[in-house]
Amino acid sequence: MKINTDKQHRDVHAATVDQDVALRIIAERVAGKVGVSLDGTGVTWRAWVSARDTSTGILHDIKVEIIDDHTAKPAAG
Repeated sequence: MKINTDKQHRDVHAATVDQDVALRIIAERVAGKVGVSLDGTGVTWRAWVSARDTSTGILHDIKVEIIDDHTAKPAAG
């Protein structure tokens, strides 16, 4: 990611984040809220942009689905 800074009487920082990177960041935030690591054993995830038409216009949401498959984890012994 490249960040450009324009200094005048204020600092303006602008960056373009690849959609896949942005979706991963959001999914990591959701995973952290439920105490799961996206890279954990038995964890799969997906995130996507969804659009819905409302009375005030089209709204875009990010949907995140995280599956923590307990059967894929080693049994405690």
